[in-house]
Amino acid sequence: MYEAGHMVTAYCNNIAAHYADYLHGVVNILLNVKQAPAELRQQMSDSGSDPAEIREAVWEQITRPVKKAKEAIIKGQFKLPGINQQTQDALSALQPVFAVYPRDIEFENNSIEDDSQLYPERHFKAFFEQAKVHKRIRGSTFQCFPLRTSWMPAHTRIDTPILCQQILGLGEGRGMPIKDSWHLVVDIEHNAFKSPVQAKPDKLHHFWGSIEMDGIAISIIKKTEAEKSQHP
Repeated sequence: MYEAGHMVTAYCNNIAAHYADYLHGVVNILLNVKQAPAELRQQMSDSGSDPAEIREAVWEQITRPVKKAKEAIIKGQFKLPGINQQTQDALSALQPVFAVYPRDIEFENNSIEDDSQLYPERHFKAFFEQAKVHKRIRGSTFQCFPLRTSWMPAHTRIDTPILCQQILGLGEGRGMPIKDSWHLVVDIEHNAFKSPVQAKPDKLHHFWGSIEMDGIAISIIKKTEAEKSQHP
């Protein structure tokens, strides 16, 4: 249980440290904040606009919309009056990130940034969706969950009680079917969790609620009915 808690702590620390930074980075990419001001300045300079006009245009067309978009995103808002289409498209692109939150969630200080630092455990799924958005727009993703380090134990076994107590915070999970608890964290219907249909009934290996992981890969442990009661 200690080892499982150790790994969850590492994931939470990563979210607390990087969630807001990566979110701002994704917004910057969507709104092209690096190239757009330079391109507008060059375009207006070539047309003979004076520096004051250029500064005003950059503020009105780029800086102000980006600022409003970031303020809206930090509060989880997606519809803003008076913003250009590019900004609205950026907000729409991030909707999958915020769709995973409960509708009635209240963020600390009305800020996702503050909430992710104080309660990182509430942002696991959103951080993962954020990485998927980053991959979709850049073709690469960031490391949303840290790989195993020298202080993170290798080959950690997680069974149903550890999952329920240390990861999901549901107590020991007694009385809850194995599939119901594991369905909260993995796709239990995936072929990897199923038994081979060609095997004889007494040779079928079933998933009984136990996996082994090293911070990088996961091994699904299956046993027959006879092996179920044996010590691993």
